Amino acid sequence: MRKGRILKVVICAIALIFIDGLFHCPVLRAMPRFMEWYDASPDAKPEMKSKCTLCHINNDGSGSLNEFGQAFAEHGYRFTPELRQAYPDMFAGASGAAPTTVAQTFDAKKFFMDHCAACHGNDGKGALGNTPDFTDASWNQSKSDTELVETIKAGRGLMPTWKEKLSSEQIQAMVKFVRQFARK
Repeated sequence: MRKGRILKVVICAIALIFIDGLFHCPVLRAMPRFMEWYDASPDAKPEMKSKCTLCHINNDGSGSLNEFGQAFAEHGYRFTPELRQAYPDMFAGASGAAPTTVAQTFDAKKFFMDHCAACHGNDGKGALGNTPDFTDASWNQSKSDTELVETIKAGRGLMPTWKEKLSSEQIQAMVKFVRQFARK
């Protein structure tokens, strides 16, 4: 009976150490933290934000670290000047070129087709249930840009929130894109 109790205590201790490691080991949580840091950085290239392949060989964030991911780990998961110099393509303006603006790099149509068209339709007429018809001039006139911005940021019904993934400039580009459906 005593051996069984000791075994349970040992198993629980090992489980607790493993669980604690998940929360405190920088390697095990590097990707989500890195994505938050990179996405929030003014030097982040908009087209590189939220891309797992920035550090990993697989699109879903699994697999080994690629060359940049290994270098990032070697730099203590910090954006050091040496890292920026060694990998200028990963940072806006780091190579001496003028930084590109979000408006120059963000493709609202592609984003819409990739993330919105499943519910809103390729043509903006609404493919599911009570999604709005963006081509309807009366609907378009009844919604202010501020309302559309808030809907994109906070979501509505089954629509996800985008405030953590899109910058203010990107959200404005999406509002402008949605408005174009009524003009067609």
